[in-house]
Amino acid sequence: MYANIFLTPRVAEDTLVIPQEAVIDSGVRKVVFVSLGNGHFQPRDVRLGAEGNQNEYQVLDGLKEGEEIVLSAQFMLDSESRLREAIQKMLEPQKPAPAENAQTGSPAPPPGKPQPQTHEGHSADQGGLKEQKMAPAPEKVAPTDHSGHGASK
Repeated sequence: MYANIFLTPRVAEDTLVIPQEAVIDSGVRKVVFVSLGNGHFQPRDVRLGAEGNQNEYQVLDGLKEGEEIVLSAQFMLDSESRLREAIQKMLEPQKPAPAENAQTGSPAPPPGKPQPQTHEGHSADQGGLKEQKMAPAPEKVAPTDHSGHGASK
């Protein structure tokens, strides 16, 4: 005997809830943007509980009652915060290179000006490819006759 059972989760009466549209779900984490005032926002990881009947989520962790969150266009804030993070990483001083190249086993070049690449030690062998001859192109191409295609009037 089989039965189909549909369980409807209930959000507790005295619990913090937020609208679904406020949540950015990356699949790995769920983020909301909290207003810090003066046009500044902070991305905040949240742990969500049950989904309510009115397109809302129960908040288990990450937010406190009274905090203001962004309800729409948060994707723009998300892309801006990712851009800032990428720029910050680019501006950080780079870590020194390892003493040896892991792929070739040759010493890593000294930091500073990049060394020009040479093809020293490479053979001219094309990996077994042989020169192939192609058919010559025709000298004249005959025009195509389209007179049999009647245009409808």
